[in-house]
Amino acid sequence: MGDMEQDNENNKETMIEQLAQAFVELEARNGASEDKVQWVEIKQHFFDLEMLLNKKNEELQAKEREYEEKQLETNTLLSQRKAAVTSKEQDLLDRLQELKDAAVASIVQARPNHETTPLEFVYDGENKDDKV
Repeated sequence: MGDMEQDNENNKETMIEQLAQAFVELEARNGASEDKVQWVEIKQHFFDLEMLLNKKNEELQAKEREYEEKQLETNTLLSQRKAAVTSKEQDLLDRLQELKDAAVASIVQARPNHETTPLEFVYDGENKDDKV
């Protein structure tokens, strides 16, 4: 990135030199005018613009850092909450399994007490529809 910044700086200097040369040529063609803008004023104007842009850039970079910090904090909170929810879900699933196991055990224990005798088919010879 240093090469790119160096190229930009060289490009900026070249452009300023070209502008200065064009200004000198324009002034030479114009002759003496009372409403003449001095090169120093133009250069100061561009310098002020550059300073303003640099200040805005620094403000944007500060806001970007602040945003990234908040995003990191939010992601951390979300991770913690997700872990807590997962833990609670697992606890509830474990408790549900315990309840299921207890219900099955209770049914198994109660089953012998409530067994019924199976119905047998009885044919007495008179029932022709073969009904029970």
